[in-house]
Amino acid sequence: MNVMPHIQCIITAINDSWLNEGSLNLIEIIQFADMGMESEDPYGRDKGPWPVYRTRSTAELIPHIESFIRYIETNDKSQKPLGLCFYFHPWEFWEMPEGLIHFGEGEFSQILFWLKGVESTA
Repeated sequence: MNVMPHIQCIITAINDSWLNEGSLNLIEIIQFADMGMESEDPYGRDKGPWPVYRTRSTAELIPHIESFIRYIETNDKSQKPLGLCFYFHPWEFWEMPEGLIHFGEGEFSQILFWLKGVESTA
């Protein structure tokens, strides 16, 4: 059962708009979306900022985890065990170089809010 009915499949077989449900037989498991929170965005795009909450503080992240769990408990009738899996990036806990990072044939620049991370509070 797809417990996230408000998130539509971006890949569509017939429709040319991501706003419409596609015809492909896919189950979408998104990285994060607090489906229980009230959205201020007409497309619900503000429901998915786990890295933003995570890098701000545990105090900001926990209410979204709890909200998501309540959403699943209310909407998932499969009675299967609930599990949340988080992956953490090194730059969330370890000081990273700022500016361009040069490697071989290119260079990379990170968005500063990622670099801020939570290293001072982890």
